[in-house]
Amino acid sequence: PVSLTALGRRIGVSRMHEYEKENNIKSWELQNFQKALEIIDTKLHRESEWKADGKNLLYTIKKCNIVAEGNTVDKYICHTIRETFKGAMNHAFGNRAELDIKKLLSHGDNCCEVLIRVP
Repeated sequence: PVSLTALGRRIGVSRMHEYEKENNIKSWELQNFQKALEIIDTKLHRESEWKADGKNLLYTIKKCNIVAEGNTVDKYICHTIRETFKGAMNHAFGNRAELDIKKLLSHGDNCCEVLIRVP
């Protein structure tokens, strides 16, 4: 839904603005973006992992608190969180970054996995 997309993206930008102020960030690189998301994941009780591959980062969410018992996922909440991530990434890198979604819990995969490319 369009309204959840807009809401998620605004939340992502807001979180990044807050992180910039708290940590005196003037420009974003993959390393400080990763650190910001690690802190956000901790606050959201998500277990994630990052793997660097040159100028690319593979971001894997292994455990997410929106997955209910019986592995059911509220697709609207999942969509909003995904858009929050996109908003944060767009704020940090603008058009320089590409996001390639490999796996999603909401699609029955065992984790969420995205590849971030910054040329």
